[in-house]
Amino acid sequence: MGKGRAEIISLKEEGIPLSRVLVELLERGLNVVSYVSTKANEISLHIIQCEASDIRCNDLSELTGRLTEVIDLRRDNS
Repeated sequence: MGKGRAEIISLKEEGIPLSRVLVELLERGLNVVSYVSTKANEISLHIIQCEASDIRCNDLSELTGRLTEVIDLRRDNS
């Protein structure tokens, strides 16, 4: 199997819709193994590490695009 990990990093002035991001990851069969968030100088850094039993089942460029949409929805709805 192609078991693997993916790391999602977001650097933003505002927070991210964490629940929406987590739902998106879980729907794609990715398990979150760690999450770190910190804020410095009004910038938020979020790091989510995920694991999949078969990373080949996920198109990482598609996942990146979808997560960008999910995160940017917050800006549109503010």
